[in-house]
Amino acid sequence: MTPLRQRKCAAPGAMLRAAPVPIARRVAGVSGRVLLIALLFAGCARESAVRNSGESDALVVRQAVGELAVEMRVQPPEPRVGDIIRVTLRADAASGAVVEFPDNVPGLARPPIETAPNARVYEFSAIESGDVMLPTLTLRVRPQFSEFNSPPAELSFEGPRLRVRSMLSASDTPDRPRDIIGASAAPPRPLTVAEWSVIGGWGLVGVCGVWLVAAWVRRARRRPPTPLPPDVAALRALAALAPGGQLDQGRLREVHERFAEILCEFLRRRFSIGAPDMTTDELLQRAQSLSGENGIDVGVVRLILTACDGVKYAAGAPDLRATEQLLSVLRAFVASAGGEASSAGGSSGGAA
Repeated sequence: MTPLRQRKCAAPGAMLRAAPVPIARRVAGVSGRVLLIALLFAGCARESAVRNSGESDALVVRQAVGELAVEMRVQPPEPRVGDIIRVTLRADAASGAVVEFPDNVPGLARPPIETAPNARVYEFSAIESGDVMLPTLTLRVRPQFSEFNSPPAELSFEGPRLRVRSMLSASDTPDRPRDIIGASAAPPRPLTVAEWSVIGGWGLVGVCGVWLVAAWVRRARRRPPTPLPPDVAALRALAALAPGGQLDQGRLREVHERFAEILCEFLRRRFSIGAPDMTTDELLQRAQSLSGENGIDVGVVRLILTACDGVKYAAGAPDLRATEQLLSVLRAFVASAGGEASSAGGSSGGAA
């Protein structure tokens, strides 16, 4: 057999070995076209738009084309002018087909958002009130093992018709605009039992604190003032009898009565001598018995009390000069008998 005849014999074998590759491609292309035609004519079921009462209020439209299930969710279901209409499109293909979502949709407020490989979110702006039909969204479906240059099947889905509500009320007119007010505040959240307990506890603490402060103020007001030392009280009482250093000549009899009262009060507080019901003789006897122990000048006490009794029970008027001398004697006696403990107070009382 010549080499030429060998080449001619080998050529048919090579053609037989290369034949399965284009045949497989043709079979795959034909099967892909058949699958797409089956998807288109197998039956298309569409549900009417229903309101979803899940986490967020939305209108849901579901369509089934063969083994392809498409769900369109529109939020909000009742938009107002200025709202963003959010359309979530989800396509599930049970046969493993590749689904291509549209990118160039008229009226988009922003580019589509890919939330999952089989889901996209499209946002539209509601700029006019009235009935609005959302743009048609066209999906392209391609079998998983088909050739890249094979034509995909296009499936168009129309969204529900929405009614965009106006921000104006029925009473508003263009020639009589109303005042624009701010957004009304949301109603306050009701307080829980724990929050009411905390508020009640702090309120009770506040009431108790106010009651304690009021009780302390009342007790402070009712508390008697600290008594002055005996000599300070006596010197202030004597100074009140002669304001400006001058005695009132028309009140000399009353002044002598006050001399006796001031002296007796001083002896009672300073030396515990005397009582309101004691007579002058009893008071002198008591002072005489304690003169050695306390150093009381009984002669001065006798002189003052005798002069005061004489004016009190005498019919004549007292002498102004004698009264001034008696005041000086009484003041010197109180200052000398006041003691070291109240010497500073005695000087301040005399100055007053």
